[in-house]
Amino acid sequence: MSIFGEAKATHLLQIKDKLRIATINRNYCWKGTAPNGSTSQIDLVLEWKGERTDYICEMKFSEHEFTIDNQYEKELGNKIDAFRNSKQHAKMHSIQLVLVTTNGITPNEHSKVVNQQVTLDDLFESIR
Repeated sequence: MSIFGEAKATHLLQIKDKLRIATINRNYCWKGTAPNGSTSQIDLVLEWKGERTDYICEMKFSEHEFTIDNQYEKELGNKIDAFRNSKQHAKMHSIQLVLVTTNGITPNEHSKVVNQQVTLDDLFESIR
């Protein structure tokens, strides 16, 4: 299991609290194909049926703030499109993109694609 796989299993409650999700109905990893034919993989999907929202969580490690560039923004868009068009996604649910990073995201014109972020500080806050 990868370090982020372990983090997902261990820190699901902290992620849920940071995102202010009352109830997670399902959580899973997802892989599928975007309408343009490219294969996409999502690290963690959280379904909250009460708010009709699917949270697409991408995990990124970086020693400093993680910087989203034009290429990665397109990749995130492909992941969202692939998931939106899959059988897993309930068509009446909204999609929120969440980045789980070690040190947060560098604000720039590409970072606006992210709806919410979770950092290592958020994951370990209750342990301190």
